[in-house]
Parts: sequence; C-alpha cells; structure tokens
Amino acid sequence: MAGTLFAVEVLLFDLEVASLSNIVIAAVTGTVVSKLFWSDETVFQIPFFTLTHPAELLLYFALGIAAGLFSLLFMGCVFGLTRFLDKSRIPAWLAPVLGGVIVGAVGLIKPEALGVGYETINAVLHGHILFAGAVFLLLAKLVTTSACVGSGMSGGIFAPSLFLGAALGSMIGSLAQLIWPDMPLSPAHYALVGMGAVVAGTTLAPITAILTIFELTYNYEIVLPLMTACIPAIIVVRLLHGYSIYETKLLVQGIRIVRGHDVNRLRNMQVSSYLWKECPVLRTQTPFHDLVQDVLTSNFPHFIVLDEQDHLAGVLTLRDIRALMADPDYDGEGVVAADLMQTSVFTVGEDQNMEEAFELFVRHKVSFLPVISSSDPKKVVGCLKKDDLLNAYNQYVLKDQIQPSARWICNLPDIKN
Repeated sequence: MAGTLFAVEVLLFDLEVASLSNIVIAAVTGTVVSKLFWSDETVFQIPFFTLTHPAELLLYFALGIAAGLFSLLFMGCVFGLTRFLDKSRIPAWLAPVLGGVIVGAVGLIKPEALGVGYETINAVLHGHILFAGAVFLLLAKLVTTSACVGSGMSGGIFAPSLFLGAALGSMIGSLAQLIWPDMPLSPAHYALVGMGAVVAGTTLAPITAILTIFELTYNYEIVLPLMTACIPAIIVVRLLHGYSIYETKLLVQGIRIVRGHDVNRLRNMQVSSYLWKECPVLRTQTPFHDLVQDVLTSNFPHFIVLDEQDHLAGVLTLRDIRALMADPDYDGEGVVAADLMQTSVFTVGEDQNMEEAFELFVRHKVSFLPVISSSDPKKVVGCLKKDDLLNAYNQYVLKDQIQPSARWICNLPDIKN
C-alpha cells in the first residue's frame, strides 16, 4: 500500500482510477514475487511501540518541526554542492570523482554512513546508538549522501531519508531522555517516528511516510505520533521552500512539474491546433482613416500590423486609437498605422503548447497573442485568443471526462455547449 501511494503522491499528485489500478497491480505483483524468494523476511527489526502519555505528542510535534528544518538542510546541501560545482566550471566527468573522494574520506572515519545503512538503522531502532553516536551518524550520512547525489553520482533519496530520520529521531529522543530522566521515553520510538517525518519532509508525501512506518510496525498506536510529526515536517518545507527534493531536482534542470492534471492537459494541446488564421491584419502604411474603418467593421478589436515583407511589425488595438476616434477635431492627416501601433509584442510559436501560451496570457495580461511560424520567427501564421484557449481547454476536459456509455445500460444525452 505504501508503494502505491508513493507513486500517487510523488508522481501523479492526484487519484485517478485508470492510473491507480495499474500501480496497484504493479505493487501487488512486486510483493508476491518478493515473498516467493524471501518469504516473510523483513529488512528492519521493529521494536514494540507504545505511547506512554498524551503529552509526549508535544515532543513528536517538535520532532516534526526539526525533521522539516533538517529536510531543508538536506536539500540545501545536495543542491548547494551541485551549484558550487557548476560555478566552479569543473568538468562533468570530474565532479563524481570529487564526490567519491568526500564519500570515501567520511567512510574511513564513519563506515556506518556508507551504503543504504539498514544494519545501522536496526541498531538505532534497538537503542544501541544514543545521542552522541546519533549526532555523528546524522552528520556523516548528511555529508556522504549530499556528496553522492550532489556531485552527479547514482544515489537514491528514500533510503537515506530513512537513515537520517532514524538518526535525528534517536538524537532528539536521547536528548529528551536526558532532560526528563523520570519519564519513560524511548529513543528507539523517536527514531521510528523520525524515519517517517524526514521521508515526509524530503518527499512531501506524508501519507506514504505514515503508511510506510505503519506497515513496518502494524501497530495502530504509532499512527497518531506519526501524523503529529509528519504534518509539521511538510508544512515547514512547504512554507520555507515549497517543493520536494524530487521536484527541486527537476526545477534545477529547467523542468517544472505542476501538481494536478489540468496543466498536463494544456501541455498536450498544441497552439497550431487552436490558432485563428483569419486574424485581422493592417499594414504599417495603412492611413488613419482606413484603419478606423477596419476597426469599426471588424468583430475583433485587435489587429496584427505587418510590414512590406509581411513580417510582424507590431499590434494595434482599439484602445490605442479610441481617444483619437472620440476627438472630433482630430483628422489623422499623414498618420499611419506604424505611428500608432505597439512595437513591443509578445508572441507564441505555433509549435509551443497551450500551457506556455497560458503563462504568457497571465504574465503579460493580454487577450491575444500573434502566432509565429516555427520555421520563420518573423512570419505570422495567425493569432491565439485567450477565449479560444479557455474554450479549447473546456472542450478537452469535457471530452476526457465524458466517456461513451454502454448502450445496453443507457445512452448518454449529447452535451450542448
């Protein structure tokens, strides 16, 4: 179940039956195959969890805040190293070498920080590593994972997040035990909850984090502490950064993932399929009196202005000439379109998608965009109206949502616009 929700929260961002069913089938298949080879063996040996007092939830809340801040530190180290290597203009082939040197140096001092660290996590969960050891493990793993991922080497995020969460939780649990020695606090319990909190902070997938730890324990008592720690962790990351470590890595590469399928629909719609080819056109030398007649007889208040070579020169809107048309003393003698048009024009390419066009509409607060040819950036092939984009989107959504019914059950009526 946790693997299914991980795919939904991190990759899909929302629930759709068609996608969810495929993910469930894959998760079940993977589970069945693994049980055939490894039977009921588990990676972690989980201690029995119990919530000794409701006031202990305050400590789990503090753990969640710490996990959120540490998740930001983790991301800052990973992408800070990447940014440093880029600014240093170190060759791409040399960056992993430097990362390997850092990982190797730390490994000589603290070998437990190398690899996925499941044995070390088990040691933490059984209370064998307390405050001082947890601090060293936390710092060592932070450096090794940041050096590995930040330098471009192959490395994951999920398992290191579990490791870092266990070390952070053990550190905070041991510190609380030192401050309140009379309370029956177990650092292992905080390590277990810390694993979920850091996973939630780095991935922004709280349900996945909660279910992952719950499936390890099958103890309902851990759910409330997990919720108390995971939700503050993601709130901290959301407020101070806004993106998971996976999204941030894509953003650094110039790839923007927007949550939800609305933008994905726009990305699948090409401007060339929705442009208006009969957009009204003026010439740069069109006299004022002629362009006024064109404006009065046109159903569209915006005009594309072309030069003698049929290249885009500017745009002219009713707003540009409304004051002149309302002035009875203005005769417009010697005035042409080139004198009144706007030369600063925002355009969209015919090969671009509607998401990019929508961003231009929103950013520049315009109601239409000239569409330029993909082969000649000066040639106008039409224009795209904001209303057309919205209507096309509505039609696309309607087509996607209204599926043909089984005729032996019922016939859906035609949808009238």
